[in-house]
Amino acid sequence: MIRAWALGAVWFLLFYLACSFAIAGFVVATHGLANPAVVTAESSALGARFGGLMLLGSLLAAIIGTWNGWLPGTRRTVDPQPPPFAATPDDALTATVVGLPPPSALPFGPLQAFALLVLQLAAQLAGAVVVGLIATIYARIAAPATPLDTNGPQFLALALVGGAAFQVLASVWYVRSRAGLRLTDGSATGVAWRPAPNAALGQGLMLGAVLGLAVVALVMAFPPDESALNGPLIRLQRAGGWPFGVLVLFAIGLAPVLEEFVFRGAAFGAIHARWGLWPAALIPGACFVALHAADKIDYLPGFAFVAALAALTTWLRVRHGSLAPCIAAHFAYNFAAVVAG
Repeated sequence: MIRAWALGAVWFLLFYLACSFAIAGFVVATHGLANPAVVTAESSALGARFGGLMLLGSLLAAIIGTWNGWLPGTRRTVDPQPPPFAATPDDALTATVVGLPPPSALPFGPLQAFALLVLQLAAQLAGAVVVGLIATIYARIAAPATPLDTNGPQFLALALVGGAAFQVLASVWYVRSRAGLRLTDGSATGVAWRPAPNAALGQGLMLGAVLGLAVVALVMAFPPDESALNGPLIRLQRAGGWPFGVLVLFAIGLAPVLEEFVFRGAAFGAIHARWGLWPAALIPGACFVALHAADKIDYLPGFAFVAALAALTTWLRVRHGSLAPCIAAHFAYNFAAVVAG
């Protein structure tokens, strides 16, 4: 108990420092570093104005997180880890009842993990192509004199919708047919599509939000060259209107569920079944970072931010034996990024 509250005090200091760093980053992003005296004065003024709120918020976050055991190091009990998956004579009957293949019917290992990752890319491309063809045909019928702008935000938003729809269908079909009863197995070799305690969900939300706010503060302190940013999601963000709405729904609604299901769920469990923890963490994590390359290539620190999210959600996956805390953390991280703009 004493150790948990001592670590809670450390988290309080970290929360307060993160708030202070966020204010300093905002001032630097607003005024630049040309005049340090102005930056110091503005930071002090904002700190005096919001100091009480920062102190109260950090204190409440530390107390609530420590009391519920949401913060790393403050848990007074450890979630029981589910045993490794092992087929039993009743599993074939159970699989038949729930409509899943028996656990030993099809292999589920690294080869299937790589096949799933390739299938994701192919489904995304196929969905974008299909929607693009439909949009092109519609544009030629509705406005034959106006050429379709395939680099415009409207076309990108439609391609995002089509690619996401195909990805969901492909991943659910493949994992459901290959994993069988491992779909709800919470061990390291399962997919871990199962509920989690409220404390685990709260921990995921809190840590994801803290990481997201830290990333926002770092971007404000070390802003990228806006003119150099030209990724597809960046263009949707700048467009506003319904393309930006599609981006928001994808970022906070679909992406956390789909990406955690694929990378920290099926791919992690399949690779762990043969190669162990570190390959299961690093290979899907590297693919997860590469998936975001189109929007991070113009701002290289963005790769580190995505890698930090992958590390956090992998830790939550191993810690709690469920994808639910991973999805919660991913949601909170993306939500912080969307709100910060």
